[in-house]
Amino acid sequence: MANKKFSTDFTVGNIPQQILFFTMPLYASNILQILYNVTDMVIVGHVLGKVGLSAVSIGGDVTNFLTFFAMGFTNAGQVIISQL
Repeated sequence: MANKKFSTDFTVGNIPQQILFFTMPLYASNILQILYNVTDMVIVGHVLGKVGLSAVSIGGDVTNFLTFFAMGFTNAGQVIISQL
């Protein structure tokens, strides 16, 4: 069985390159999310018009708010758990 390395030491080597490589999945997921939203808006805009397009736009804002709200609570929970 091959010896796999599951951790990276960010304190040695080329730090900016390591951080850039570490954030690539985040960039990729954001790009995919943007492409999904643009495709959704184009399709809904052609089928339902202005009313449907505004509904998709508002729905995206509500989803982002709920996501950030949940992330805030999970980050706060991690701090409390780590203090215990």
